[in-house]
Amino acid sequence: MSRSAHDAGIARASILAAIIASSTGCSQQPKQEPSRPLYVANDRTNTVSAYSINGDSGSLTPVPGSPFSAGQQPSTAVVDVSGKFAYVTNTASGDIAAYGIDGSSGALTKLAGSPIAADYRPHGIAIDPSSRFVYVANENLKVSAYTIEAETGLLKPVVGSPFATGTSSFAFATAPSLSVDASGKFAYVLDDEHAGVYAYTINRATGALAPVQGSPFTVGTHARAMALDPKAHFLYVVDAEYGKISTYAINSGSGALSAAASSSIGWSDGPESVAVDPAGKFAYVAGTDKVSAYAIDASNGALKPVAGSPFAAGYLPGRVEVAPSGKFVYVVNNDSKTISAYAANADTGALTIVAGSPFQNPAAVENDPFAVWFNGGKCAALNHLYRSREPDGTLRDAYSIGRMPSESKIPAANHEEHLDAPIPRRLNTTHQPAWYYFYDPKAGIAFRHTGGDSDVTVTIRRASNAPPGVPHADLSAARTTSGLTLGASGASVIAKLGEPYIVKNCGLELYIYLQSRVGEPNELEFTIQDGRVAEIFSTSYG
Repeated sequence: MSRSAHDAGIARASILAAIIASSTGCSQQPKQEPSRPLYVANDRTNTVSAYSINGDSGSLTPVPGSPFSAGQQPSTAVVDVSGKFAYVTNTASGDIAAYGIDGSSGALTKLAGSPIAADYRPHGIAIDPSSRFVYVANENLKVSAYTIEAETGLLKPVVGSPFATGTSSFAFATAPSLSVDASGKFAYVLDDEHAGVYAYTINRATGALAPVQGSPFTVGTHARAMALDPKAHFLYVVDAEYGKISTYAINSGSGALSAAASSSIGWSDGPESVAVDPAGKFAYVAGTDKVSAYAIDASNGALKPVAGSPFAAGYLPGRVEVAPSGKFVYVVNNDSKTISAYAANADTGALTIVAGSPFQNPAAVENDPFAVWFNGGKCAALNHLYRSREPDGTLRDAYSIGRMPSESKIPAANHEEHLDAPIPRRLNTTHQPAWYYFYDPKAGIAFRHTGGDSDVTVTIRRASNAPPGVPHADLSAARTTSGLTLGASGASVIAKLGEPYIVKNCGLELYIYLQSRVGEPNELEFTIQDGRVAEIFSTSYG
């Protein structure tokens, strides 16, 4: 996986998640008042943005007081059927923030007793249709279950929680999502790391979960997101690598899944999210810089592209949601830090841009002073996504405009090589933050760690003038396996590792190597300035 693909994965996993007064974490809910707010979780700023929706036009207006404080790395937000309470999973702090919702403005107030402990790095969250139970999917593929106290909104663990995923040998997922079907009988967890769906029956009296026979069910090879239809007949799964959306029939008695149909999305570059409208007539898939619309055949769940599809969106959409009225569709654009709004044609499913769209989400813009310092002065074209700015101001991923090669064209290093000594670790908390920094003022070296258990990036670079609070560490011995360090010559890198793939921009060169093409290939990059190594970037997957 390239650095651009990896960072897009981080964005999908945790940067933004939106929900429109939903009770299951998906869009296929009974119709509610269209004026219910839209809530967006911003993991880079640890906040939740809130917008009121104009029921006539679909336009968005920030709720007074927005954004609202959340925990560390908020991932997904849901609202109960009554519209009284909202819940947000905080991945890095390992808990769930519970809020009361102001009935007139939509403003959020943290409940006394919030946050509530979850298991390891929670992501997906859903509420059953009766608003009695809350379910949370954790990265260790255990499901935490809670009862909702009707008067206070606080959560109490269900006896037996967390529930294991069954007999699967898979231990972790990158960003597991979770949905409860409209009947409240079944819950489904998508393991995006291993392309499987874990299915459970729900005990309607206690909220306890029991694995469905045959679970987990294989769903393609690179499953990225799923959605249930409102009648609980079908489950839709998008495959990010092969650009398709697959339909699975749900056995109404057992909850088991069986393949029903498969449709090509017509993209090869990253569908990220799928939603079904409340009437079960249309499905919408978002990713890269667009949203595709499909008409659903009610008899077998098969999909047919809507005329005019795909429709333009912002850059790197992370989630698509359909308003409970079915009148509007919203796409949260991770990289653009905006929300695209569309009016949906009730007869055809075609989308029309709402006046004023895209709407800004300034709270999504990273304001962490450590991150601003670490990225200061870096060349945007070589940073994270190798982006370029289009004439209309849109930032485009180099992969989508053909400037970056496929992984098969990036050379492998002569031997296994990575940045591994020293790697400072922050171990003072069970749920350590995914992003953290260190600074060595004597050596003038900055260090950044991102990611979790299954994918980690480590970066060192020359830096100075660190903001107050950045922890200090001795980084003078930082080097790669073969001894390459900051300040080494570009020629010495090539001599040790062979010829790299080279990207040039801003007077800099980026040397790119892959370590392996089995599974998720690790990557090593060197930024060369004036013939010397100014930054080393290393990934580790698995």
